[in-house]
Amino acid sequence: METRNFKHTVLMEANAQWPLVYLADVFVVENDELAVYKKIGSTQDIVNRQLTRDMHATCAFTHVFRCIRALPLEQDVLKIPIVTQHLYKQAINGHVSRETIKFSDEFRETDLIQLIKERIDKYNVRSEEADLRTQEMALATTQAELEQERMEVIKNATNGTGPIPNQQYIIVSPPGCPGIFYEQKSRKNVAGYRVQRIDPALPEHPTAIYESAVHACRMVPKASQSRIMAAIDKHSLYMGSRWCTVAHDLDANVVHNLPPLQQMRVVTQGRGSNRDVN
Repeated sequence: METRNFKHTVLMEANAQWPLVYLADVFVVENDELAVYKKIGSTQDIVNRQLTRDMHATCAFTHVFRCIRALPLEQDVLKIPIVTQHLYKQAINGHVSRETIKFSDEFRETDLIQLIKERIDKYNVRSEEADLRTQEMALATTQAELEQERMEVIKNATNGTGPIPNQQYIIVSPPGCPGIFYEQKSRKNVAGYRVQRIDPALPEHPTAIYESAVHACRMVPKASQSRIMAAIDKHSLYMGSRWCTVAHDLDANVVHNLPPLQQMRVVTQGRGSNRDVN
C-alpha cells in the first residue's frame, strides 16, 4: 500500500494542472474481503481531485494519460461495449459510480489501457469547435444536476417526507429565474463578497449563491477553488457555468455588470489568445 501511495503522489505532482484521463484503484471491503476495482475519470486539476471523498472509498491513482480533450476521451471509452459490460453498478458505501470497472478474465486492466491509447491521438487536438462542444456538454450536465437538486429540495420541503439535502438552504425565485439555492449565513466572509454561479443561457440571475469560493467548493462536488477564481478573473466557463463575485452591499439575487464571456483558443505556436464569445 505504501508503494501505491507513493505512485499516487508522484502522478499528482508530475501532472498538476494538466487535462488528463486517469485510472485509479478503488478499495472496497465485501464479505470481509478486500476487493479492488478500477475508476476511470477525467480532470483538469488532478491535485484538487478529491477522489476518495467522492467515491466514499480509499482510492489511489495508478495511470494518467495527458489529453487536451480529456472528458470526451473518457466518455468515448465508457461507451465501448466491453467496457460497458464490465461497469460495476453496485453501491460502494452508499455511492453508485458510473465509471468504475470490475475486471474479468475476458477484460483486464491492460485491455483498458490499450483502448485508451488507441483513441487518445484523436482527442489530443484542440479546435474551437471541439471546445464549444465540450463546454456545451458540461453546461448541459450542470443544468441537469442543478434542476435535479432544485426539485429534490422542493419535494422535501413541500411534503416533509425526508430531510432537505442541506438544512440551511432556502429557495428564492425572482421573476424569470427557475430557482436559486441560497445558504443563509450570519456573518460575511473576510473578502467582502459572495460568489455567484450563473447559467450562460440565463445570465440575468444566478443559479446559486455562495459565501465564498471555498464555500462553493464545499457545496459543489469536484469543484476547485483555484479554477473558480480563474473563471472569475478570466471571464471564462468552469463546470459549464459563469462565475462572478458580488459585493455584500449589492443584491446577490441579481447579476451585476457581467463581462463578456472569454474563450481560450490555442494557436499553432502553442500560445493561447482570448476572444469575446457573443
